[in-house]
Amino acid sequence: MMVNKWSGKWCEFLLPSIGFIAIQNLFLLINLPSVITAFIISPIIILYFLKKVDIRACTVPLKLTVKDFALLIGVVLCVIGATLVFNGGEHSVGIANVNILNAVVAVIIAPINEELVYRGLTYMRGRDHFGVPFSTIVSSLLFAVGHTSFSTMISAFFVGMILNAIYQKYGNIFIPIIVHCFINGILMIVYL
Repeated sequence: MMVNKWSGKWCEFLLPSIGFIAIQNLFLLINLPSVITAFIISPIIILYFLKKVDIRACTVPLKLTVKDFALLIGVVLCVIGATLVFNGGEHSVGIANVNILNAVVAVIIAPINEELVYRGLTYMRGRDHFGVPFSTIVSSLLFAVGHTSFSTMISAFFVGMILNAIYQKYGNIFIPIIVHCFINGILMIVYL
């Protein structure tokens, strides 16, 4: 009985991220364009998230101060600076054929999908079952694995840690989504 209880918690904790990574890689393997992939995966992720998560638990009302805005802007700028230095010009949002659809996917759809999966499902469930430190590390590792190259994985791990901290601090899934969108948007502009 105890084994089933623990295995259920582990499945609930890891399955959304591992499934997301597997589907992403399957679509990459069959050379499905990222735009099509995003529009196939997004509704599934959003519906799954809404079914599995009490939306009130991850959308605490916000009262952001000027200090909070300054902190979030500082985080975005630090992440961008560190990514530029660490990755040496390589980032997963650097799309070879930039068009409006690819930009929408990289700057809006991908951050929403990733935040719902890695913060809204994996981190939140892990935090509830295994605590903040463990959940932060594991969900950040899974977030990193979901990115393409080794150098991108390393920076993505630290970005995942920061996004988990932001989610933990504010208790609202929309804050890491917005921060992630800004990071990807600015990096896309820089790498063009």
